[in-house]
Formats: sequence, C-alpha cells, structure tokens
Amino acid sequence: MHFIGAFCFFAAWVDYGSEPNSVVSFEVIFGIVILLIGWILGIALIKQGSGSKND
Repeated sequence: MHFIGAFCFFAAWVDYGSEPNSVVSFEVIFGIVILLIGWILGIALIKQGSGSKND
C-alpha cells in the first residue's frame, strides 16, 4: 500500500505544473487515503498476530 501511496504522490508532483489543481489535489488525497488504509491494515495484522501467540 505504501508503494501505491508513494506513486500517487509522485504522480501529483509530476502533474503539478501541467494539470489542473483538482487533479493534483485528488492525487494527493488519494495517496493519503491509501497510506492510512495501509497503516490500519498493518496494525490489524500486528494485533491479529499477537493475539494468536497467546493461545
């Protein structure tokens, strides 16, 4: 997920001067959402893994 988020930020950086601001802001917001989803899934996997150790 972090690679996809980084790609979105890279695309926003490349499009900064040539595309409308709405496109760039969408790419930045999409990148932030993807990074947050990655963090949430990572924390869920860590909690699931630590819960199964105690059994």
